[in-house]
Amino acid sequence: MLLMVLESIGLKVTEGSAVAAAYAMILGIDALLDMGRTSLNVTGDMVGTVVVAKGEKELDMAKWA
Repeated sequence: MLLMVLESIGLKVTEGSAVAAAYAMILGIDALLDMGRTSLNVTGDMVGTVVVAKGEKELDMAKWA
């Protein structure tokens, strides 16, 4: 997606260019950020599930004590 955006604004990503180097650095950093986003997303999904289950009286707290 980033590659398409860069090329649409006129920044060609060619081997050895400064744009290619910046693109590579962004990809390296984004892998770490993506892990954080995924962890946050999964945690939020689990919390939402627990809140709904407690609200519907479907959560058996005896199993978690």
